[in-house]
Amino acid sequence: MSCKNLLLSSGDPAGIGSEIVIKFINDLSREPFLEKTKAKILAGEVQITIVGSKDVYLWHKARNEASNQGSFFFSNENFIHPLKDKNANLKPNQFRFRFIDIPVVDFNPNLLGNANKVMGESCLKLLNAGVDFIKREANCALVTAPINKKAISLVDRKFTGHTGFLAEKFNLKDEVSMTFFSSAFNLVLTTTHIPLREVAKAINEKNLKKALTHALEIKKLLRDQAPVLVLGLNPHAGEEGLLGEEEGVIAKAMSSFPNPEDFLGPVAPDTAFIKTLIKTKGSFPKVVVAHYHDQGLIPLKTLAFNEAVNVTWGLPFVRTSVDHGTGYDLVGKNQASPWSFYFAVKQAIDLLEVRETPA
Repeated sequence: MSCKNLLLSSGDPAGIGSEIVIKFINDLSREPFLEKTKAKILAGEVQITIVGSKDVYLWHKARNEASNQGSFFFSNENFIHPLKDKNANLKPNQFRFRFIDIPVVDFNPNLLGNANKVMGESCLKLLNAGVDFIKREANCALVTAPINKKAISLVDRKFTGHTGFLAEKFNLKDEVSMTFFSSAFNLVLTTTHIPLREVAKAINEKNLKKALTHALEIKKLLRDQAPVLVLGLNPHAGEEGLLGEEEGVIAKAMSSFPNPEDFLGPVAPDTAFIKTLIKTKGSFPKVVVAHYHDQGLIPLKTLAFNEAVNVTWGLPFVRTSVDHGTGYDLVGKNQASPWSFYFAVKQAIDLLEVRETPA
């Protein structure tokens, strides 16, 4: 089994990303949920690299020196080390992670906790450093902390988010999907971050076939016997055309696949998640196709907030992310929950392992 390279991207330097990465490297030695990840690192199966700003990390450390969450140090070789936990029984340097420093120009704490051009520029440099790393290293996964689209748009007006950015960098602009994995259900979105008024015209054959194909790939990965649950777009799934014609387009896209029985729908969105109303031969479907951001994310976050993991499907490498934002109001308070990040790391390692396992 080859070594897996995990790149942890700290996200917007002005947000909570650095704090949750710090919590991750400290909790590796003591959090039971991370025990398998810890074992893989110690066995040399997983190698972790972190990209972020040293200045920002040291600011967080200074803010939290009385807390174990602030316990780390940088060595001269550009490594970050968690301080040894007295109950961890670790040897020196067993947990040390290479750190790629992206300096913030003229850093000062007033730049933290708000969207601004300086941090937007730093974040964009961080993202590009991550792309360079992925293109350079083999067997990679990218785990991203949250970014602020507004801050980056002050530098690059065309920026719409991680998904579009990575797709463009790898020349896959129309070939990736925003998906989410969770214990409640797994979600594929037909569209991503577009205004609601543009959704209907984006429900076309090309976008639907991409989403449905990716949904089938995830269904196969999960060995799910139930069909993929496909939502309608309009109220009551269009009432046979009375409330919109998009359901006809959706149904036609489903029927174009060799085995249309692999799909169930279009189902009325308002009742789709009431399990007793969804009749299948097996269990409730593990994979759901929704057509716009909030249609899928509202039920997902209601049922699995902090556990759901954003996965960009269709890239030549694994990319997972947290399911929350930059938390500007929490910066410096040591109150940010790292659990979505923990799930994102675990999901990244699991997907790397699946890629190594013959189908």
